[in-house]
Amino acid sequence: MYSKIFALIIIFSLLIVIPSGNAQLSLANKADQKSIQITINSINDIKVKHIVRSSSVPVSVDLMEGTISELNVMDENKNEVEFGIIGENQQVIIFPTKNNSIVRYNLENIFLQKDGMNSINIKYEQLVSIITPKDVNLVFVNEIAILLDGEKGINCHGCDITLHYFENDERILQKIYWEDEEFYIEIYTDSEINDFNFSQQSKSVNFNIEDKNKFIAILLPLELLWDPYQIFLDDKKIKFQ
Repeated sequence: MYSKIFALIIIFSLLIVIPSGNAQLSLANKADQKSIQITINSINDIKVKHIVRSSSVPVSVDLMEGTISELNVMDENKNEVEFGIIGENQQVIIFPTKNNSIVRYNLENIFLQKDGMNSINIKYEQLVSIITPKDVNLVFVNEIAILLDGEKGINCHGCDITLHYFENDERILQKIYWEDEEFYIEIYTDSEINDFNFSQQSKSVNFNIEDKNKFIAILLPLELLWDPYQIFLDDKKIKFQ
């Protein structure tokens, strides 16, 4: 059960006392949140879960930015919890409970797709666990590459990030040999890769990219690299991580 909270007289009174600015008004104390989790199954299926500790007074929970649907609040025993909504799904007020509460909702219309890359902005002041799609192995957080390597996702504290990952996370594997040892170079891109070549004599890896302005990630085994080493796009040195 929930109700829209209309507190025009109270809010109007507060506005008279509080100077204008960016202050956010709330009718309750901030909730003590046990955990916050975003699960990205696909760009059209993003689920958010807040676990809120029990409280003897009303508490408020800020919701993630985006289009929110299927919002519900239940306790750990799957019983309905009385709550109210502030604004356009900006905040939930949970009335006193004896058990922990679970706030669930879907997030929609928050993805940007470009050049085979999915991007999502996530901003929240507390610790957030971000569960990525099962087939995603490589993500970029504010353009910093993170190899998940079997992990379900990442944690973000005081979260203000842009998360990128390839829409189709298929690796191009190139097998090479060095001193009778076998190595794999992994290339992530939605562009076509041609003329791949590993030269032992020049200690270099070369390949051609068929499309312009495409995002490409290359994972090279450190055993193949000798300091100092450089990466070039055509004849221009470029930054790498």
